[in-house]
Amino acid sequence: MRNLYFIAGLMLLAGCVTTGSNGNVRVMPLNEVNKSTMSDDKKQRIELREREIQAAEELKALVLSRFPSASISIVPYEIRMRGALGISRLAALDNMQIDLPVAARGTKDYSLIVDQLNDYVYQLAAYRGMVLFGTGMSPATARAEQFVAAHAVVEPDTGGRVTMEKHTDYAIPVGITRIIIKPKRI
Repeated sequence: MRNLYFIAGLMLLAGCVTTGSNGNVRVMPLNEVNKSTMSDDKKQRIELREREIQAAEELKALVLSRFPSASISIVPYEIRMRGALGISRLAALDNMQIDLPVAARGTKDYSLIVDQLNDYVYQLAAYRGMVLFGTGMSPATARAEQFVAAHAVVEPDTGGRVTMEKHTDYAIPVGITRIIIKPKRI
């Protein structure tokens, strides 16, 4: 009987058992436990990760609405956080790759997309600390467009660092601009 009280006391301390005002005992599901026992800082980080993935999906929708032939891949990865009663699994952005037609450069839609991507990259840099923002073309397209390879590091006012990189790559199809966003892993 003593062991039962000891185990019940541990469960109460761990936050997986609550007692109501009427004295009833309720065992909470694991998802509730994890959120109720987390600090405000952890909750805020989880919300930021969820918003990060949501913003990436919104950008994908915006790009596809303007350029239906564009190719976009968003690669999430899984983070495991240890909690009082187990491991929580969260998704975070690993990288994003957008292929846009070079012929669209200079149009309002292209400028709008690039501005939105810049804003997104600066927000990611503020949260993650560092982001790679790369633009690439095939060597043949780069010669035709007078695209020069370059590398620069920018520290925006929002915080963090953004590494801007322009490069050529034979793997990129002719006539395509490939934009890569790769934040630092958490």
